[in-house]
Amino acid sequence: MDSALLTLKINYRYKDSSGTVGIEARKFSNSFTGTTFTWDSAAASGAYSDTVSGSLLQIISPQDSILRLRIDTTLIRQWTQLNTGSLILLPTGNTVTGFSPLNAPTDTRPELRVYFRKNDSLQTRDSLSLRMGSGIFVADGGPPTNPGTITLQAGVAYRGVLRFDSLNI
Repeated sequence: MDSALLTLKINYRYKDSSGTVGIEARKFSNSFTGTTFTWDSAAASGAYSDTVSGSLLQIISPQDSILRLRIDTTLIRQWTQLNTGSLILLPTGNTVTGFSPLNAPTDTRPELRVYFRKNDSLQTRDSLSLRMGSGIFVADGGPPTNPGTITLQAGVAYRGVLRFDSLNI
């Protein structure tokens, strides 16, 4: 195995369309299901590895639509030996960027491409492309300070009612 590259297609930006995007990729150690995973699952001690298996710190522009980060092949080798594996992406920059887990109308799911050499006399280079099978998003936030307001914090939206005085328009 020569290298591994994770490709993420940007579909959301918060704070600014330009800014520094930072991501750390780590092995997620705990088992989980989509119906039982919560913020506490991700924040639990030992839930993910202390070892950073890939990182990115990049200034993006409004024209950027894709981010790529190298993933340590040691982690990929562990996954092939165990026949399973999960990755958690942790933000480290000052711009929040969202990535699409969708497969329609075009496939925008994250892609992990693993590059390797065939075991032939020419050591021919080849690659294996894997698309995310499932994904989960969780965020943490405290309760809104005023139940009559709309609050957005760390991806958690507390919705209220917006009222406009149409006489002043």
